[in-house]
Amino acid sequence: MQLRCPCTRINMCEVLDRYWNSGLAKGREEGLAAGRQEGLAAGRQEGLAAGRQERAVETARILKNSGIDTELIAKSTGLSAEEVRKL
Repeated sequence: MQLRCPCTRINMCEVLDRYWNSGLAKGREEGLAAGRQEGLAAGRQEGLAAGRQERAVETARILKNSGIDTELIAKSTGLSAEEVRKL
């Protein structure tokens, strides 16, 4: 059974479907945009953490090559003494 508006003869089911589908599409777009933003933020944080780790390792390597004590390097860089010894 089709529901038609008596004054305009518009198929109401088609109108409702159109609005329903446009709402779904809008919701999907908003969800994807939010997901992209969360993904970018997480990736940015991971990249910053990796950069800090690389910088600590490079600093430790320079200090170790300069003859600085392993324990002091570990305290200064946040690396473990074992990580410093492996450099």
